Amino acid sequence: MKNGQCWLDDKGNLIQAHGGMITQFNGKWYWFGENKDADNVRVGEKQLARVDVVGVSCYTSDDLHTWHYEGLALSADKNADPSSPLHPGRVMERPKVIYSQKTGKYVMWFHADSADYTFAHAGCAVADKPEGPYEFVGAFLPPAKSVILAKCAVTVVPILEPISTAAAFKSVNAPLLTSETAAMFTATPL
Repeated sequence: MKNGQCWLDDKGNLIQAHGGMITQFNGKWYWFGENKDADNVRVGEKQLARVDVVGVSCYTSDDLHTWHYEGLALSADKNADPSSPLHPGRVMERPKVIYSQKTGKYVMWFHADSADYTFAHAGCAVADKPEGPYEFVGAFLPPAKSVILAKCAVTVVPILEPISTAAAFKSVNAPLLTSETAAMFTATPL
């Protein structure tokens, strides 16, 4: 791989893992990211600088150099209600995957939004294997519905003193979150 050049997978295809992350599970490297392998959206005669949601790609590697495409870990759903975070007309960005010791599942967090960026929710999906397929659980703004958070192995606790959400999640879920994963929840103090 060289900066400024297209990165290809082991079959010579462009890697579609935008805005993602690389992590390791059980000695194998996983690269999750937005699949942008679609045409830019057109509204009338105007071409917009966005691509409909395809899904979250998953690639694996043993050496961080050669990447194999495992497929879409979480796919858009063309038949979904237009208000669903999985509808292609929505926004699905910056996926992150962690393993929950509590549930024994892999948990994918992502930015779920509307095309005009006014929805601004956290999306969550779970799977039995790192590469998926992931089952969409829901999208929320904190404080969230406990059903969604329970499936994603996160507990929300009322906070009486100003504290960052990262500190709140870390203190409540110490066995579930490391300092790296707790950083995903860092936000402005409440």
